[in-house]
Amino acid sequence: KYFKNIQDESVRIVTIYFIFGVSWILLSDTILGMLVDDETFYRVQTYKGLIFIAITTLVIFFLINNRVAELKEKSAALMANQKALSGQVKLNDSIVNNSPVIIVRMKANGVILNMNDFGCQLLGYKRQEMINKNWIDLLVHRNKEADVKALFETILEKGNIRNVEEQIIKKDGEILDTRWFGVMDKYGKKDSILAVGVDITEEKKLQDNLEKMVFTDQL
Repeated sequence: KYFKNIQDESVRIVTIYFIFGVSWILLSDTILGMLVDDETFYRVQTYKGLIFIAITTLVIFFLINNRVAELKEKSAALMANQKALSGQVKLNDSIVNNSPVIIVRMKANGVILNMNDFGCQLLGYKRQEMINKNWIDLLVHRNKEADVKALFETILEKGNIRNVEEQIIKKDGEILDTRWFGVMDKYGKKDSILAVGVDITEEKKLQDNLEKMVFTDQL
């Protein structure tokens, strides 16, 4: 509909120009005929003017029409790119939200900016309950606060952390053992941290059981 309106506007412009041009030629030549007795000159002037108007009208129409076609082609390409980008964004969001890991973006001071669906469900919180809350205040045991603050300082200083284990507290009070990878987010909000955490609670329990079994066998 948008392009049809543009084409209609092109026709309207050239029609107005054509009517104005023809009117101008006829009126001016009529006045000229009143002043000049040479009938042949009068007719030649009229025909020449009409031909001029017809030619220039066609030229203007083709110029406008070609421009419309160019705009239509570029707009179609732009819409295709936007559609592809929208699809990619949705795919990325789906991957982030359904990945079986905690994915969280925080300010450098630990204030939570966003968390994926899996992370919220694992910790027992709704997303709105976590946004703008401090990670340490919400999820970290009091006797572990200094250690977590040191992790934030390490990320700010070195730009990343790897394979760092941390215990966090779920909403229901259950303690989770987690392993973290974090980096400064250079492509999102300035001075924010993007971190990925893996729940290793079962892994730690298995490890503890194996150690107990080995200790028992040694006895």
